[in-house]
Amino acid sequence: MKYIFYFLILFLVGFSCKNKNKIEEISTENTLALNDDRISSSKIDSTNFTEIKFKETDFSYGIIPINSKVHHYYVFTNTGTKPLTISNVAPSCGCTVPKYPTKPILPGESDSIMLEFNSENFSGEIHKSATLTANIKEPIILKFSGNIQNK
Repeated sequence: MKYIFYFLILFLVGFSCKNKNKIEEISTENTLALNDDRISSSKIDSTNFTEIKFKETDFSYGIIPINSKVHHYYVFTNTGTKPLTISNVAPSCGCTVPKYPTKPILPGESDSIMLEFNSENFSGEIHKSATLTANIKEPIILKFSGNIQNK
């Protein structure tokens, strides 16, 4: 009876080690695939880069009532020679929702990016941001701050 018990334990240990190796192999393959994607996405076509000029990239709301939603428009102009295509505006947290143009902005044209902040569950001083990614040399960080107080 002892031998059957020892055999079962050895079998289970051997089986679990074999599955662990398979999991490690799959994880390694996925990591390599992710790295390949990152490498290929870093090869950006700089011939389509344009330039963008904002009226402001840092805004202060001053006092924000608690449990309210506030928003600000960041106005910009495409000052380059190619159409500006915004691919993403990524906020620093889920309390901020961006709205941005999805169609290309032609050279010389202006538009805006709206960031809406929900002050629910916040109090005191806040500093938030959103990162703009487009066909420009470097991402641009749009910032805002405020002081959340009871009404």
